[in-house]
Amino acid sequence: MKQLVVDGKTFLMLGGELQNSSMSSAEFMSEVWPTMAATNVNTLLGCVPWEMIEPEEGAREHGLHLILLWFGSWKNGRSTYVPSWIKTNPERFPRAEIRKAGGVVEIADVLSSFHEQKNEADVKAFEKLLSHVKEIYEGHNTVLMVQVENEVGLLFDSRDGSAAANEQFAKHVPEELLKFLAEDYDNLNEDLRANLKTFVAQSKPQSGTWEEVFGKGPKTDELFMAYHYALFVNRVAAAGKKAYQLTLYTNVWQNYAGDDSDNDFPIVVGGGGMPGDYPSGGAIRGYLCLSNKAQFNKRRNLFGL
Repeated sequence: MKQLVVDGKTFLMLGGELQNSSMSSAEFMSEVWPTMAATNVNTLLGCVPWEMIEPEEGAREHGLHLILLWFGSWKNGRSTYVPSWIKTNPERFPRAEIRKAGGVVEIADVLSSFHEQKNEADVKAFEKLLSHVKEIYEGHNTVLMVQVENEVGLLFDSRDGSAAANEQFAKHVPEELLKFLAEDYDNLNEDLRANLKTFVAQSKPQSGTWEEVFGKGPKTDELFMAYHYALFVNRVAAAGKKAYQLTLYTNVWQNYAGDDSDNDFPIVVGGGGMPGDYPSGGAIRGYLCLSNKAQFNKRRNLFGL
């Protein structure tokens, strides 16, 4: 069993989570700290929006421990908290595109991860955040861990339909992924194996495009997105680890469409049975193996966590 160790001792977190924008104001937090301490929690989860630490490109004792939530390119499947210099420059930082009926595409409310300038900007910002945390808090163990992004994925479509994403989707599936799926097939969870019927029916081919290997459909789209999102989140995490050796983790918007579910609920509530109802490409159970150190991590340290 894994345990969290702080100052050489096992630490049991009694946690409370702040509202999304609470930590944007030191004045506001001056009243929150004593209030939270009085509730006998010993750890607070507070978000650090990218827009707050880098409002312009290139810009910066209460007895409680902290877990920081990095709202970088993602917050609940959207890019709500990226800084204004990202939001107002779609040529440099394009958004994903959602495919509609009749060949119509719609600009999504989330950045596309198939553009290097966006990826590099997020990586640099997270690395600066961890460097700052190390400078201020190293030796005090105030910050226990950091969440990398928040509910990564694409809403309202199973796959990014932008030109850059389409170009990648038309390429052959990376050899390392095919090799992993073939060699570790018996160890994959049942959710992922259920989506690999075409792959298995073809005797687990070692080359081909995504649709040739896995078949055409939303689950193939989702696997494609999950693979590329995993590469990106790993890159962000690795940069943070290089700056400061803190415990890192990521979270996920769970997919759910059980017998008692209502697929007509507002999208903000959560759940959903199909990729795009929930953020497609997130590390849900079917794709968790892509970040599992005991499996795919042997070949590529996905998520770096």
